[in-house]
Amino acid sequence: MSSQKKQKILVAMTGRIDSTIAAYLLKKQGHDVIGIGIVFGRSPSEQEENKSKAEFVGVYQLNDVDSVKKICQQIDIPFYAVDATKKYQARITDQLVGARVGGLLFSPKVHCNKLIFETLIEKMKKLGADAIASGHYSKVIKNLNNGDYNVYVANDVEQDQSYLLSQLNQEQLSKVIFPLAEMRKKEVEKVREMISVKVLPPYNGIKDIMKHPKMVAFVNENISQKLVKEGPIIEYKNDSVMGDHNGIHHFFLGESDLKTKQGTMLDKSLIVSKINYKGGVVYLSYRDDLSYRYVILKNIAYNGVFDLTKPIEVYYQKEEFGKKEKAICYLKNNNTAMLELSEASDGLLFHGQFITLFNRSGLGGKVIGGGEVQNSGLLKDGVLRSLPEKSDDKEDEDGAEQVDIYEFKF
Repeated sequence: MSSQKKQKILVAMTGRIDSTIAAYLLKKQGHDVIGIGIVFGRSPSEQEENKSKAEFVGVYQLNDVDSVKKICQQIDIPFYAVDATKKYQARITDQLVGARVGGLLFSPKVHCNKLIFETLIEKMKKLGADAIASGHYSKVIKNLNNGDYNVYVANDVEQDQSYLLSQLNQEQLSKVIFPLAEMRKKEVEKVREMISVKVLPPYNGIKDIMKHPKMVAFVNENISQKLVKEGPIIEYKNDSVMGDHNGIHHFFLGESDLKTKQGTMLDKSLIVSKINYKGGVVYLSYRDDLSYRYVILKNIAYNGVFDLTKPIEVYYQKEEFGKKEKAICYLKNNNTAMLELSEASDGLLFHGQFITLFNRSGLGGKVIGGGEVQNSGLLKDGVLRSLPEKSDDKEDEDGAEQVDIYEFKF
């Protein structure tokens, strides 16, 4: 949206370089800028008081509110902290724990970004502000023909964060400003050096919270022990029992470098390819045995209006800062779709993994929408097979799903 006239703007503040410079640039343009810190979990003092509890595991945690307040003082803007812990618990933490226990994936950063902008909009209305802003590397451009707002790739393609923003609605997009949209990271760093503002260090922790080493302890604390499913570890293709495990929540889809309950390390080329919650079974497959050409998506939020009777060419991105790959997308009117790749790709996309769709790769790319993977694999005789076929005549219904490809294509 345009930021030419003077406005009261709320900026999501983390205390790190991007949000700090975003706020500074808006203030320099003459806007009335207010820093907003959104608190999602236990503070360090609360964690100190609850040493017996597992450390809070989450994304975008504002652990040092006082430091962020001091940074806002450095650039001469007021600061308010907003407590969104209950919403975060319901929409991020509970979902993350449930996915880990159920043997699925979950993309908390995508859903947390949606919550961040919802919280900013709510606060904007209460404070009588005109707009909201953040330090995201992304663009929002209004379509002058139909009035819709769309998310576009930022000028600094390597830093682009549009993958995370496909769930934002039109109200949020109409009110958001991304001051870093046209800038490169090096330029942002030069601005920080020029104004000599001290910021918090960049986050260098684990990018994917599903792989966080403290996740197991956190899940254990937040579920009934009745839900802990112990059982065997089985190599799927040959039905070989590799050992036992002490809870499926110790594993996540796609995980490698595995070991059994007894501590035996398994072949490094084995990965977790399926988790059967009811049976408490962790299935492994060799990387070389896994590939996909078709992906079924669910819970898609579209950015725009499309003719559902015609396939569209898209570029799909399966992780933050990941490569955009070409595919044909077949849309349905129940928020599901099927991606057809030009050729098979190694590995699998797992249930719950988030996919963002673009109209092109690179600079100028526009977000079309985004949704969660329901299944992926190879299609044979109308059956979408995610796991390799058994090496004998045993039935393997776990590895296949009946898919009517023509339901999507026509």
